[in-house]
Amino acid sequence: MIAYPAYHRLPVYDPVRMELEDKEELDGASEMQDVLDYSMTNLWWAGKELRSDQTLEQYLGRNEKTKIVVKLAPKSSGAPVREPRIDEQTHKAMAHYYKKQEDNKKLIEDDDDSYLDSEWANPKAMKSALIVGGRPIQMRPGGVNR
Repeated sequence: MIAYPAYHRLPVYDPVRMELEDKEELDGASEMQDVLDYSMTNLWWAGKELRSDQTLEQYLGRNEKTKIVVKLAPKSSGAPVREPRIDEQTHKAMAHYYKKQEDNKKLIEDDDDSYLDSEWANPKAMKSALIVGGRPIQMRPGGVNR
């Protein structure tokens, strides 16, 4: 209650709220509590093992503002599994829009006018269909036809 205005405003998954409402199930272990022995642990960054006999400068260069995130892994486990850069749903959406973009490029490049020679594309087709007995039908102003 001192740290927060009231514990009822905390989200239901917040550990503080769960503890205050006695809903948190503590089994005594969590990912944060794993302690790895220094001699049995490797540091991994960008798919490379960072060895303790080399400095970070040898891996990263002399840039003092470079920030890196390393993973700790036991020596017996090998390289940690790489996390995907984007999730599956985003990947599907990107593939859809890429395909749509490629289709649009093909349509823009396809300036073929050969369809204009087709029978259905004749702009005078209606006029030629209205010719009766070799003579075209003529319309007079006033709506009287002969």
